[in-house]
Amino acid sequence: MTYNIYTDTPEVITFPSVIFATFLIVGLVTDRALIHTLEFYGYPHPGGWSFIILGILLFCWSSAHFIKAKTFIDVRKPATKLIIQGPYKFSRNPMYLSNTLIYLGISIVFGQTVTLVCIIPCLFVLHYYAIVKEEQYLELKFGNIYLSYRQRVRRWV
Repeated sequence: MTYNIYTDTPEVITFPSVIFATFLIVGLVTDRALIHTLEFYGYPHPGGWSFIILGILLFCWSSAHFIKAKTFIDVRKPATKLIIQGPYKFSRNPMYLSNTLIYLGISIVFGQTVTLVCIIPCLFVLHYYAIVKEEQYLELKFGNIYLSYRQRVRRWV
């Protein structure tokens, strides 16, 4: 991949949130069609709400750092700064981690087995069609600063 000043984006296939939403909808529709639920003692487990709340909080915290740095969250727009504060000290992808937590929480709260299993191909698509492209883009755009950051901070947690 070469850095193109005219596009100046990671050229991912779509918004990462769309990837999560697509797999969530496919899972929910499939679960509904199969009328099969993941049950905990006869009912879907309300403990999934903790995943949803944690995911929302992490997403807000991550987004706040983009807003504070005055750079774009939208992957269709150029990255103007490399964010390495807040949750980005612990994870290179806290927004994707937050989406994963929300997805898992929804699957558990509504007791959806197929939806829960669909997180595996969802993360596969996310990795190869968003994360890898973003990492290549950031490496080309920010060079050694990004490489140093990547060595210090894990991709997920």
